[in-house]
Amino acid sequence: VIDGKVMRNSRGKELRYPLILSNAEKEVARKVVLAFKQTCCGFDLLRSEGKSYVCDVNGWAFVKDSHKFWSDSANLMRQYCLEHIAPHHLQTYPQGQRPLVGQESSLKSSHEDLTVKLAQPLSPPTGSDESELLCVVALTRHGDRTPKQKLKM
Repeated sequence: VIDGKVMRNSRGKELRYPLILSNAEKEVARKVVLAFKQTCCGFDLLRSEGKSYVCDVNGWAFVKDSHKFWSDSANLMRQYCLEHIAPHHLQTYPQGQRPLVGQESSLKSSHEDLTVKLAQPLSPPTGSDESELLCVVALTRHGDRTPKQKLKM
């Protein structure tokens, strides 16, 4: 979950602030992802009188002008792709203790929820001096738009 509170300045530009979701809101996030069958999904919650309501589901929505959002999204997409096509290239390390080159096998993870996954380099093809690019995966966002013209009621 990549979450935060969104406000708009006087020119309509979005300002985002980090926000911790409640356990109930995290469960709502899980249900939205399952219902829409998208592991990368944006949606808006409206908080009112101590309750939270989903008021908009944006699907594959990405935040402009947030380097952290893009970095987190890219890392999640990388992890999903590797888990499905090459899980043997994932290795788990305690956060903040990334190994030095040649020391990868000396670290063991003790807490799964405090880890990051790093890919091991692919081995060069055997018997060939040539490689073929099979695909390129990119996270992109279309050009900036004018601020939304919404009526506040």
